[in-house]
Amino acid sequence: MSATVTMPSALRSPAHPPQRPRTSSPSGQPLPLESARNAWVDKSVALAAAQFMLAIKAAGFDSCPMEGLDPEKVRALLGLPAEATVTMVISVGEGTPEGLYGPRLRFPLIDHLHEH
Repeated sequence: MSATVTMPSALRSPAHPPQRPRTSSPSGQPLPLESARNAWVDKSVALAAAQFMLAIKAAGFDSCPMEGLDPEKVRALLGLPAEATVTMVISVGEGTPEGLYGPRLRFPLIDHLHEH
């Protein structure tokens, strides 16, 4: 399955054109083109995954992002082409209030939210 999302041109800001993939490392060394593309893909997928997880929570479910998977096995399991990039997998289901491995830890919001 493949999906393409495009932003209508009326919503694009000429002052903020889409960012190009990084072509150098933080030390200034040039990155191979494939590495630059993969870094851009990973960041874009992570942003989309965050929105997906928020939508899942709004629908009353819980989710968990997972990375570090064997891309070849994931592609085979899902029937994806060899050129498909596997960035992460997100599990979705009904969570339990007590958490899977014990109580859920939540820091007080006031400790991390500062209004200006």
